[in-house]
Amino acid sequence: ILAAVLGLERERHDHDGYYRLFTRDKCEIAVRLMTPVRKVQFSVNYLDTGSRGKVDRKKIRGEASRKQIPVEYVVAAHPSGQLRYRFYVLHEDDEIRESLRERVKMKRSVYPLSLGPAYCSASISFVSDDVVDARLEDAQSDQTYWVVTVVPEKALRSIELTEVEKLQRSGNSLRIAREENLPPDFGPRREPLPQGGGNFYF
Repeated sequence: ILAAVLGLERERHDHDGYYRLFTRDKCEIAVRLMTPVRKVQFSVNYLDTGSRGKVDRKKIRGEASRKQIPVEYVVAAHPSGQLRYRFYVLHEDDEIRESLRERVKMKRSVYPLSLGPAYCSASISFVSDDVVDARLEDAQSDQTYWVVTVVPEKALRSIELTEVEKLQRSGNSLRIAREENLPPDFGPRREPLPQGGGNFYF
């Protein structure tokens, strides 16, 4: 999304593309879900055009059977609501940071934005210039903190679940999900960087 806003190209034979510009040693990013969400699932009939590299003419003409593929979308919980996320971004490069700031303020992305497939179009709006300085290493062990972004497991010594359990018993739908072995940083040819992998809490 950030690369689309700035108009940065993917990797080509003569340059690395934008992946190296947004690794965690250069850019800090946090994402916050701003609206309650729900998931919807349905099946889509896809045309079977043959195996990779071999195209069957009969299949392209629609004479072959269709393949039903299950699809899942995240949507706003309320039917009239919009799905909204907030990004917190801090980049070490002043030029990239200023260009990103100006483009978001003008709501002028170089490439169209989407959340997944091209038809899941998105829009952007600027919120604030304030720097949010809430680093995990500054947290005090005797205090409770509300964390509203994805957290690397390596950054946490332990998760205190008592507050979560109290909220769940009171009827609030708060969940902690653990995703394993996600690659947060990519190098050339979109290969995960070796030092980056790990587990994350949502």
